[in-house]
Amino acid sequence: TINSAFVGIAPAGLGLTLDTVEVGGLLVSDGTVDYAAIRADVGTSSFSSLLGLASSTVTNGALAINQNSTGNNLVLDFSAGAFALPGTSLQLDMDGADGALVEAEADLELDVFGLTQLDGTFAFRKANGTFDVAGGSTFSGDYLAFGATINSAFVGIAPAGLGLTLDTVEVGGLLVSDGAVDYAAIRADVGTSSFSGPLGLASSTVTNGTLAINQNSAGNNLVLDFSAGAFALPGTSLQLDMDGADGALVEAQADLELDAFGLVQLDGTFGFRKANDTFHREDGSSFTADYLAIGASVDSALVGFDGLGLGLGTVGNAAENVEVGVLLVSDGTNDYSAITASAGVATFTGIGGLTSATVSNAT
Repeated sequence: TINSAFVGIAPAGLGLTLDTVEVGGLLVSDGTVDYAAIRADVGTSSFSSLLGLASSTVTNGALAINQNSTGNNLVLDFSAGAFALPGTSLQLDMDGADGALVEAEADLELDVFGLTQLDGTFAFRKANGTFDVAGGSTFSGDYLAFGATINSAFVGIAPAGLGLTLDTVEVGGLLVSDGAVDYAAIRADVGTSSFSGPLGLASSTVTNGTLAINQNSAGNNLVLDFSAGAFALPGTSLQLDMDGADGALVEAQADLELDAFGLVQLDGTFGFRKANDTFHREDGSSFTADYLAIGASVDSALVGFDGLGLGLGTVGNAAENVEVGVLLVSDGTNDYSAITASAGVATFTGIGGLTSATVSNAT
C-alpha cells in the first residue's frame, strides 16, 4: 500500500506522483500448472512533463488479472470466497467462470501542450463468455470488450478558433471469435460533438448522436444476437442489445447544425440504417434481403448568398420542416426503391430578389 510517492525532478516540474495506490497478488502451483492472480487499485497517479507543459492524472484506477501457465481458462476461482491480500485492503474475488481474465478501468485527465485536453473514463476486459448467434446457435470464446466515456475533450488550437470539442461521448465494443468466424459489435452515443474552422468561419455541431454496428468476418447475417440479454460495455453506461434477426447491421442517427462560411446553414436530424428484413410484393410474394434506409428531417436550411438575395431560403424565410425518406432493397434480380417526402416551406430567391418561388405543404 503506497500512501504517497514521488519520482522525478521537482524543480523542473517533471515527475510521477502516486497517492493511495494498492497492489497485491497470489502465486501458487499444483505441481503441474502455475497460477497467478493480481489486483490493484489506484487512488491517484499523476505525471507532469518539463515545466508542466504536458500532464496526465489517473484516478479511481482498478486492475484485475487471473491467469495460468497453460494459457487456458482453468484459472483460480474465488467465487466461493475471496482471498485477502496482505498489507492491503484488497481481495481477490475473480469468478473462475470468466476464464483467463485481464481487466482495467480508470478515470483519466490529459493535457498535451494545450493541443489535446481530455477528461473521461477508459476500460477494457479480456475474458471468456458464451454468446448467441442469429439462427439459434451458441458458442463460448475469449472476448475483448472495451469502452470509453469522454466527459469533455478538446483537440485543436484554441487561439485560432480551430478545433474539435466533445462533450458526453460514450463508445464501446465487443470483439470475439468462435475459431472460424470473427464477430464485432459496437455502440456509441454522442451528447455533443462540435467542430469549428479557422476564425469560426465554418462550424458544425452534432448532438444526440447514436451509432450501432453488428457484423461478422463471413459477410453474412449470422451475427451476434443480444435479444435474450444485453451485454454491458466496461467504462460506460452502454449496452449491446442488437437483435440478431436484423442481420448485419450498421445504423446511425444524429441532430446536426452546420454553418459553412455562411453559404450553407442547416439544422436538422439525419439517419440511415443498413440491415436485413423481409419485404412483401404486390402479388403476395415476399423475399428477405439486405436493405438501406435513409432519412432526413430538416428543421431549417439556407443555401446561397444571402447578401445578394440569392439562394434556397433566406435568413428570415429559410426552408423549414422538410422531411425525406428513402428505402433501397434488391431481391437479387430486381431492385426496389420507395421514397417519401414532405415540405412545410421551401423558398427560392433569385439575385436581388428579382425572381422567387415558394413551395409549402408539399408531399
